[in-house]
Amino acid sequence: MKQDTCPDCGVPVGRKHKEWCDVQRCPHCGGQALGCVGFDPNDPGREPWTGKWPGEADCERLGYFINDDGDFPDLDRLFRECDWNRERQRWEDRPTRAEGETVH
Repeated sequence: MKQDTCPDCGVPVGRKHKEWCDVQRCPHCGGQALGCVGFDPNDPGREPWTGKWPGEADCERLGYFINDDGDFPDLDRLFRECDWNRERQRWEDRPTRAEGETVH
């Protein structure tokens, strides 16, 4: 469900979140910006409020919904099964790895 303003800092769609916003996503790790050691409030990669909770658009793109209900994005599955792509600024399916294979 799209919201006209951020539920925490109150900015309208298209405006960047306020520095202290609890909803804002860190462009480096994809997690919550508030309290993230890698977050820089002056980073030009900060996303504006889109009207959707962070991760909802990724769930829609990947088809991750609770009980296949399009009204309920499965954010838990998103964070469990996907990796943050810093360049594309979105969550993506984690590549399948062979048993014992490690990522460097």
